[in-house]
Amino acid sequence: MKTYKLLLFAFLSIIVCHSNCFSQSSDSIIWDLESTNNIGAFFTSPHTSMPHIIIDRKFRMVVHFNGIDQGLLIKGNPLGDAKTFIIEIIFKPDSSNNPNNYEQRFFHLQDTTNNNCRILFELRLLKSKRWALDVFSSSDSSRLTLLDTTITHPVGKWYHAAMVFENGTVTSYVNGVKELSGKVRFFPIKNAQISLGVRQNLKSFFKGAIAKVKFTKRALLPNEFITK
Repeated sequence: MKTYKLLLFAFLSIIVCHSNCFSQSSDSIIWDLESTNNIGAFFTSPHTSMPHIIIDRKFRMVVHFNGIDQGLLIKGNPLGDAKTFIIEIIFKPDSSNNPNNYEQRFFHLQDTTNNNCRILFELRLLKSKRWALDVFSSSDSSRLTLLDTTITHPVGKWYHAAMVFENGTVTSYVNGVKELSGKVRFFPIKNAQISLGVRQNLKSFFKGAIAKVKFTKRALLPNEFITK
């Protein structure tokens, strides 16, 4: 009986942890980054060394990256072959004393067989301890960079960044406010993997924390964006 109770407790603990790690509706999946072992039912592995889980007042637990050698590789792509989609990320960029840490990649989705097919969320860390969002997308036939270093935000705060892809147009948002948009010939990436905190070629490490990532297989209005 004692052994049975222990097994039951372990099973229930796994269920609770699994439900806290991600949630989904008919067209959306939300990753709550409270663990580095598995995310959204996908296996993970450290991209060099493993980032840390830290306690946060707003989001309870989040994944923190040191900007030097920490990243997560997630073996899966919740978007599948969606032709219209939005990716949302709640993250907190920190300042850095590393002069080479100007370009930081904190989300990278890439085709496992074609390096030209990819999506990246990046930031440019400026000397004023402010940052600018860079959203990049590419396929074999087209690429687009959405970056304006005159649109900046102070480091050390939680932000919501979003990329919407619909009808060949990519639009970027920070905290629900549209920043830039442009046209790109982009094709669905069905067989992809995702890295958090670093580009998949182990360059451009991100210093800061990530609390949530949301994937939706349709376009959303800013008032539908995730906030907590």
